[in-house]
Amino acid sequence: LTLACWVRPTSLKPWQAIFHTDQFEPNRKLHLTLMEDGRLLVAASGNSPVDIFFKPTFSASTLSHWRHIALVLDGDNQTL
Repeated sequence: LTLACWVRPTSLKPWQAIFHTDQFEPNRKLHLTLMEDGRLLVAASGNSPVDIFFKPTFSASTLSHWRHIALVLDGDNQTL
């Protein structure tokens, strides 16, 4: 699965969803969230759930600037 998007946050608030999906079945979610400190959180679940926090991508000085974000999730090998 490849997820690519352009984001342009105008403020840093707690738990800003960029992409968020949940199914009503266990172990089926994929979240991409911007945190209040500028970090991106990727949360994926399957056979081995994982939460990955990336170093701060956004700050007060980069608000209102466009950023391209891309993720590749290999479900068979459980890698991101």
